[in-house]
Amino acid sequence: MKGLKLLFLCCVVAFQCPEKRAQAQDGKVVNVSSRRGFVFEVTKGKERFFLAGSLHRLTSAQHPPPWPYEYAFRQATRLVFEVDPDENNSVAASSAMSREALYRGRDSLEKHLKPEVWQRFSRFCEARGLNPKEFRRYKPWYAASWISDYEYERLGIKQRFGLDHYYHYRAGLMRKATSGLERPAELIAASSSGAVAEHENNLVDTMDSMAGLQGFFDRLTTAWAAGNEEATLEVLCPSDTQESQLWKRVVQQRSRAWLPHLTKPIKPGDLPLYFVGAGHLLGETGLCTMLRQAGYQVCQLDAGTGR
Repeated sequence: MKGLKLLFLCCVVAFQCPEKRAQAQDGKVVNVSSRRGFVFEVTKGKERFFLAGSLHRLTSAQHPPPWPYEYAFRQATRLVFEVDPDENNSVAASSAMSREALYRGRDSLEKHLKPEVWQRFSRFCEARGLNPKEFRRYKPWYAASWISDYEYERLGIKQRFGLDHYYHYRAGLMRKATSGLERPAELIAASSSGAVAEHENNLVDTMDSMAGLQGFFDRLTTAWAAGNEEATLEVLCPSDTQESQLWKRVVQQRSRAWLPHLTKPIKPGDLPLYFVGAGHLLGETGLCTMLRQAGYQVCQLDAGTGR
């Protein structure tokens, strides 16, 4: 399920729910006070910032988010996302996406896939009431992203419920400044570069993953809400995923590129909150490990922090 896990991380709210209890997927009531998530307080000398592990897509059942996210948000003077959502929604970003995602002229997706893969993709689309011809201009990486997005939306797992969108919206209401660790073009380049065969395999993996999408999402959100690093990594990035070139390029390399931004000197009175995909934070190659190696104290916040 490499394609599924990777696209869940890299898919990039007008939603507020102040209640202290949330409805679980199976209809049971969840005690929100026990939910922890992944929010870390990072310190070195007098410098201090928050680092939050985001899931870019959620359902309304995951709201309100675990308390540590709200605590860090209220304390923070500004928010920094992977890509600034305002810039990501700009005309310039859309133009950059079109240049990298779509074939020109008579070139087409079908010409870049093995015949059996194109036939399978066609059947996949038709089974969902989609016309495969409408995807002819899509490059394989973008076709994989699109069908993944389509399936998430169909299940009610939406970007507008994701933590990035939710807290970007809240930041606007509270007039907190927002920015990004990278430009949209950098994310697009990381997603689109690589051999065609690699992206063809990812398209196949994505189609294979769709049948188990709900189960994957339920396991991931359960581990994430509990703040259980081992369980989250087991679901999100098992060893076969971590060895893929796509994972190394889109997750590991981007994480390393962000480290200098996180370790810049912080002005007195400034308290930034960084939101990055949970997969960028955890494990031996994650940002938490990198920061500890750079001499920072990295402490995961508990569910009752600041209450």
